[in-house]
Amino acid sequence: MNRKYYAFVILTSLLMCSCITIDQVTIDYMKPSQISLPAQIKTVVVVNNTVTNKGRNSIEKMIDRDGRAVIESRFQGDGRITADELSKNIAAQNYFDQVLICDSALREKDHFPRKQELTKEEVTTLSNELGADMLISVEDVTISTKHRTERYPNLFHSTIDATVEPVVRLYIPNRSKAFVSIQPKDSIFWESYGTTDTQAERELIKKENQVKEASQFAGELPAKYILPTWDKALRFYYINGAFELKDAAILVREKSWDKASALWLEGYNNKNEKVKFRSAFNLAVYYELNDSIDKAIEWLEKAELLINKKKNNELDQYIVKEYSQTLQVRKGEIQTLNIQMSRFKDNF
Repeated sequence: MNRKYYAFVILTSLLMCSCITIDQVTIDYMKPSQISLPAQIKTVVVVNNTVTNKGRNSIEKMIDRDGRAVIESRFQGDGRITADELSKNIAAQNYFDQVLICDSALREKDHFPRKQELTKEEVTTLSNELGADMLISVEDVTISTKHRTERYPNLFHSTIDATVEPVVRLYIPNRSKAFVSIQPKDSIFWESYGTTDTQAERELIKKENQVKEASQFAGELPAKYILPTWDKALRFYYINGAFELKDAAILVREKSWDKASALWLEGYNNKNEKVKFRSAFNLAVYYELNDSIDKAIEWLEKAELLINKKKNNELDQYIVKEYSQTLQVRKGEIQTLNIQMSRFKDNF
């Protein structure tokens, strides 16, 4: 269990135990991509540089630790489908002025299957022909599956777990080789049921549809590495202890954050230290929601000073510590995001 998920589980448990004190809200925010591209890249072309090699397919039957038969398969995805899906996902973000796709597979005329990065000459030729500032090349799509069928009382359950792993490289004209290689990995799942094992397996997704759906899924994965994307996160805030907090909680549920923040400011200025702490913490959440991360950190530091004066405050201290770490991460992300979005001159 990774640390981020572990922290979420703990906070959720604390929330359930403290439901009269704390509530949660979902916020939407933009995350920077892992790659920062030059602002002068306006037109990109997605190409299919995969190799059709049927010899890569392999099937192996094994027995897992619970004594169940498992069929493991490893085969090649459809690079054409992945490239098409990737181009759609990139175009949907409206980050570049133009997103094109080169329909033909670049290696389809090879006499012998060969995996090869695009050469400098190929990149230059394609870029000139298509008017591209950058090529996004799908170079490989690997799909690994585990198929098992389990028996339950009066029922059989058949499943396929697939691990999808595309390889994508980015090329800029006049460079000798790819300047970035991306190899994300994620899973997709299918299942079916039947009164017999044969029926359950017959109802399961067919191989050709596995390839299609997994190849489409592979086209979704690289986008977040290349482009900023929207994400969702849970935030906690205090909802009682004074009428300002209670009334503000109602306003938050009505999406009236500005009015809620005014009540929290009253609570911070006029009440005892517990209410001041809770109001300061909530104001930190308010400013984060408005992407004013420095102000959010400033208010959280005020909350931290107040909570450190109290005794028997493990819950509040834990919440403040976790949120402080979250805000520091977001501060670094926003600095990167501002660089990546500078091409829009703050119009985003």
